[in-house]
Amino acid sequence: MTAPRADMKVKPPTTCLVCGDSANCCHYGVPSCDTCKSFFRRYVLGTKRKSCSKGNACNIHHEVKMCAHCRFQKCLILGMRPEAVKSASCKNIPMKTLISKQNNLGIDLAGITFIEARMKKLLFSTYFPYSTTKSVRDFLKEECSLSQVDKYGYVTFWKKPPPQFVFSGNSTKEGYKMWGFVKAILMIEFYKTFEFFRNLSESDQLALTRATVVPMVMFYKACNSYFRGNRERLIDPDGTVPYQGLLADSPMVSKVRHSHVLSACVKNKITPEKAALLKTIIALNSAAPNLSEGAREVIEEERLKYVKALMKIVQLESDSVEWLPRFQRLYDMIHLNMTDTQNMMHFFMLELLPLLSKGFGVAQIWWEIHAVNTSPSLL
Repeated sequence: MTAPRADMKVKPPTTCLVCGDSANCCHYGVPSCDTCKSFFRRYVLGTKRKSCSKGNACNIHHEVKMCAHCRFQKCLILGMRPEAVKSASCKNIPMKTLISKQNNLGIDLAGITFIEARMKKLLFSTYFPYSTTKSVRDFLKEECSLSQVDKYGYVTFWKKPPPQFVFSGNSTKEGYKMWGFVKAILMIEFYKTFEFFRNLSESDQLALTRATVVPMVMFYKACNSYFRGNRERLIDPDGTVPYQGLLADSPMVSKVRHSHVLSACVKNKITPEKAALLKTIIALNSAAPNLSEGAREVIEEERLKYVKALMKIVQLESDSVEWLPRFQRLYDMIHLNMTDTQNMMHFFMLELLPLLSKGFGVAQIWWEIHAVNTSPSLL
């Protein structure tokens, strides 16, 4: 598969994919900072190889420092190449001990991580393509927004919208953002980065997008909340707990607020790389309604690559007898996400839609992406 791209002239990277610090170029094949570059070089040229005291479960989120072993493994997983370290002393080091199967994942994990970083920048920027009339087709026809990340200013503080706040395209100028809407559009932009998707017919693109945007948003929302330090409930970047307004007393709200995926993120100590792979697997749903048979075959073939990549990463991180249960727990997050998605669908159709229809208005895209995922008995 071709690496995910946004059909764009990519500027020098600004974020290190290994540690998240600032970066201005690629080192050994991966956007990374000078510190991680130096670490990688030292590790490749060094002779000491300490194992991880936490069973290869180090995590770099939220000031938690990785051990050297796990940091090096992450460098390899992202695609850093030990053979690219130019030194005569490299000749004396058996490459077999340095280059593990991470280099044979069958996908471009660094490319996916790069796209995820650009999505995050748009999420927290002034980017807000709000429209009540644009359809999924309209958004698909537009240039990929991931090629225009630098056009938008980064916002460090968002205000909580007051009760019954009516959003518009100018809401970001007032300091407000409709997070669910932006995440839905970002999922559409995510699809545009895949060559196989661009080669699908328009009808197949529409069928796949309409059927998967909501499940992707539900998963992305939970992981994003987790990576921002929330462990017990979903919280938007402005500090808002979803649906605290007019529907706060609805019995369905508690189900929507409780994210099975968020709980699984905590239990599995999910990493950004694994979250990105799982989200991509969710996106590649060959069972989406109204797909052509040819499209189903292409999508399933792509999906299998990401399932195998996730499996291989877990194998490399685990002992021989432990990898399968770990993989199963991770893959179960896809099924948990289906439960969260169905709860959201029921809430939208039975509670939110009637309220919006009374005067708040329903954006065209909301109707499209929710109706296709709702059982006929609820329509």
